[in-house]
Amino acid sequence: KAVLFKSVFHEYKMIEALKELYKTEKNVEIRSLVIHLLSKLNPVGTFGFLLNILNKNRGELKADVILALGNYKDKQVIDYIKPYLHSRNPQERASSIVALWKFPEFRDDLDLELDQMLSHKNKSYQKAAVYAVGDLKLSAKKSACRKYLKSHDVTLKVKAAVALAKMGDMSSVDVIVKILFEDSGKVSEEIRRQLRKVPHKVKRAIEKKIKQLVAGEINSLLVKTKAKSLKYLDTKSLKNLKILYSLVDENE
Repeated sequence: KAVLFKSVFHEYKMIEALKELYKTEKNVEIRSLVIHLLSKLNPVGTFGFLLNILNKNRGELKADVILALGNYKDKQVIDYIKPYLHSRNPQERASSIVALWKFPEFRDDLDLELDQMLSHKNKSYQKAAVYAVGDLKLSAKKSACRKYLKSHDVTLKVKAAVALAKMGDMSSVDVIVKILFEDSGKVSEEIRRQLRKVPHKVKRAIEKKIKQLVAGEINSLLVKTKAKSLKYLDTKSLKNLKILYSLVDENE
């Protein structure tokens, strides 16, 4: 009994600490992580708190809570998620699809809703749907994701590539590497976060391709500057070289 009490007490302290962190933290990513962690702990101490966040927030955090509620095994959670299938916010709609997917009785309706979002004229719906396809690893919908690899919308292209990568589809590799190589902003940061969730074979293929490209760029740099050795490079070239090497390090 003493051991059980100690275990319950520690979980209670953890839940309270996470709640306090959510209230005081400004970083959206950390708050999102807190929501996810709370959904993995005792629902007696977390469910009401998450419902309160759901009712008070909008946008990305609200979508995160919908996903988090999907982690609960009790079917009664369905009543709290289902209304968001008809949300005007595509992220919330996609999150409700992912959250409810584990319940077989909803599968046909969710599949239809996902197809409608994938073919929607509004790119926000397309992006949200592609995310759901990747998160659920729906191989039957790979063709839709491959189509968006050719999109002129960079965000949609990235989401499609990441979704395919999560499903182990190697057609995603070239797109991901190209963006990582050319972009140093938020887009590449998002890809790096998502790469934690892709199969090992896809990660290895990305790493190998990046190393090949970096080696080629370094060689071109030496030829362009007519330097026989790295020690003869000027300051600007050395900075470019540092960026190239950091790209390799980040993806190993």
